[in-house]
Parts: sequence; C-alpha cells; structure tokens
Amino acid sequence: MRMLKPLIAAIALMFTLISCSSSTRFPSRHSDGYKPGGEGRTPEVSTDFENNSPVLESRVGVASYYSDKFEGRKTSNGEIFSQDKLTAAHPSYSFGTIVRVKNLKNRKTVVVRINDRMTNLNGRLIDLSKKAAEELDMVTSGIAKVQVDVLKWGDTGH
Repeated sequence: MRMLKPLIAAIALMFTLISCSSSTRFPSRHSDGYKPGGEGRTPEVSTDFENNSPVLESRVGVASYYSDKFEGRKTSNGEIFSQDKLTAAHPSYSFGTIVRVKNLKNRKTVVVRINDRMTNLNGRLIDLSKKAAEELDMVTSGIAKVQVDVLKWGDTGH
C-alpha cells in the first residue's frame, strides 16, 4: 500500500502537467486555402479556389442551412460559428476540406470550408452557413438539391 500512494501521486501529477500544456488550434502555416482568423474565430475561405479548380470527388444530394440558434456556438473543430462566414458541416469530410456547392435548380455556386459535423438526418449531404445559403439563393426554400465537389481535402485525409 505504501508503494501505491507515491505511484498514484506521480500519475496524477503527470496528468495535471499534460492537461496544462498549450496547443495551437490552427496550424502556423496556412497553405491549405484558408486564412487564419485567430483563436476560436472562423477563418475565411481563400479566393484561390475558383470555379476551374480540379474536382477530387463529386456527390449529389440535399443541402440545408444552419439555424440562427447556432450563431456564436463552437463548431466541432473548436471555431466559433458565424452565419456570415462561408463554412459548412458534413457527416464525414475532414475539417478544412474545401468544397464547391452548386444549386442544381439555378446553377449558382459557392465555395465553403468544412468546419463542423452533422448527423445524416433525412439524407442531407451538407449543412451550410446562412451566407453560403444566400449565395445559392436557397434561404426561402430552406433546402436545395446540390452538387458538392471536393476541391481540396482537409489535413486528416477524408
């Protein structure tokens, strides 16, 4: 029992020191198509991704957009959600993945960055910020049939 107490104390100290260490939320170099926004802020999608970027994967499905109640809350990757940014949630794409979303009814497109997760309710493919939904002219309907083209995979593959 005497040997057990120092061992437990050493393990507790180790966990305390590890949990107090700092880590960066965003990588220091941003060669992956988005501009850093600072700790907890949502980075902007770079204008480097134009409509002629090569498509790595393409899927067709239904898009929806976030409710206003999520404004200011943390996304799954730790950023603060803003309806005014060009971001989206996807069930499986890596954080930082850049996708072009095309509304198949009116042919309008928008490029967004995946920064959140969503459940695959009702077969939805992607959940967009309000700004992205406005650019696709789908705010009134709330949903739209879209084509999602992956332009760049995020840091952890796909």
